[in-house]
Amino acid sequence: MAEPAAQFASLMAAKGLHSALQYLNSRTRHRFTGVYRITPPTLQNLCLFDRENPTVRVGSETPLSATYCSITGADRQPFAVQNSLDNEALVSHPARANVISYCGVPLLSADGTSWGTLCHFDLRPRIVPVGEIPLMEMLAPLVLQTLLADAKPS
Repeated sequence: MAEPAAQFASLMAAKGLHSALQYLNSRTRHRFTGVYRITPPTLQNLCLFDRENPTVRVGSETPLSATYCSITGADRQPFAVQNSLDNEALVSHPARANVISYCGVPLLSADGTSWGTLCHFDLRPRIVPVGEIPLMEMLAPLVLQTLLADAKPS
């Protein structure tokens, strides 16, 4: 796991977050990999890699309650579902019919609050590779640190 983390960090430093997300996405079959900022009542996409349209760099703002990131953020824990249509716990979740698979980890601020998420998702069922969630948990602090550093005025 040290090698993928080092590769991600190297790409992020040299080519930016979008290239690092592309690398992370290449480890899965998920179509999308993104970084989101939780700004209730919305979820703001900060960076997105779309395997089918790699020129896309950012997605739209979405109501937080209509996303699986809401679960990741509220629980401050990783959340994954391979096929939402087969998951009884998600039967009434607004994202269930559109986002079929999801694998996300929280981006936690220094005080432990949910700042955002790092996630993979797809419109089709997808298996989460073994070791992907621990890797994403390892990368989450680096992603947040980079985003916060980029947001500071010079």
